[in-house]
Amino acid sequence: MKKQMFAAAARRYDFLNTVISLGLHKSWRRWCVRRLGIGGLRCLDLASGTGDFALELLKGGAESVVCADFCPEMLDIARRKIGEGATFVECPAEELPFEDDSFDIITVGFGVRNFEDGKKCYREMRRVLKPGGRLCVLEITGGGGLFGVYFNRIMPHIGNFVSGTKAYKYLAESVERFDTPEEMVEKLAAAGFRTREIKKFALGGVTALVCV
Repeated sequence: MKKQMFAAAARRYDFLNTVISLGLHKSWRRWCVRRLGIGGLRCLDLASGTGDFALELLKGGAESVVCADFCPEMLDIARRKIGEGATFVECPAEELPFEDDSFDIITVGFGVRNFEDGKKCYREMRRVLKPGGRLCVLEITGGGGLFGVYFNRIMPHIGNFVSGTKAYKYLAESVERFDTPEEMVEKLAAAGFRTREIKKFALGGVTALVCV
């Protein structure tokens, strides 16, 4: 059901991300890439969607990028957008089809909320990340004040109207149910990650965690 919902939203996904984030989502990804220092490294962009994070990794000098996502319609758009600059793999985040210690860098942009089993996904990321490698999770983490009003009351109506799906009602509800940044740090630690840096954007509504 979740895969079908994302498949239906895929065609308008990039446009809506720009509208909903007020055009800021690309700058958040660029911040992550600068912090990771990915020049010449092998990268996995997990829950890659339409490939925006992967594009930033390539612009930042990544040696290679694998885009992994469970939704083939999203990957089709990423493939057309990126071309031959990356490899595209359809798979669930809970069962990554990669060998141990395969990647120097892993990024997840606005995807961990959608994992069916977050703890298992974190363990899988730890397994395929090389010792000394780096992980960056960029996620919507709620927030009060104006951001909360916008995200919970206004954004779902805009997203559902433009996309013609219920995906953006689900998006707001998933944020309400999801972990706080502190809970994310705890679960990442349980999987073997140490959070080195936390950066908040959009009045605290979006959080980036850089881990080793």
